[in-house]
Amino acid sequence: MAPPVFITEMSKMMRPSIAMNDDFIVRINEDADKMYFLHSGYVEVLCRNNFSPLMYLGKGAYFGEIGCLLTGKRSVSVRAKSNSVIYYVLSHEIIKLLKKFPEQMNFLKGVAMQR
Repeated sequence: MAPPVFITEMSKMMRPSIAMNDDFIVRINEDADKMYFLHSGYVEVLCRNNFSPLMYLGKGAYFGEIGCLLTGKRSVSVRAKSNSVIYYVLSHEIIKLLKKFPEQMNFLKGVAMQR
């Protein structure tokens, strides 16, 4: 679990967004300028062909860490499969915060590398 001070700082950076059913939230090869946190609804992560789902993510899931922390580009596309409320943090803000919390940085980078 993340330290409470990290969660507090992260929550101050979050901005709300809404995605309607079938909206693309991110597209493969775009610049990765945000990391996303799914508050409600669900999304599908698509294969490189943009047709076949790799996985579905629901409330409490996050995505976009690969591009923000490792590659600078989106490695997959993500599309809403229901009307969804999503919070995002700009990549430069999350990187700045994670530099203050190396354990969280290592954890998120580890998740990104596994995905």
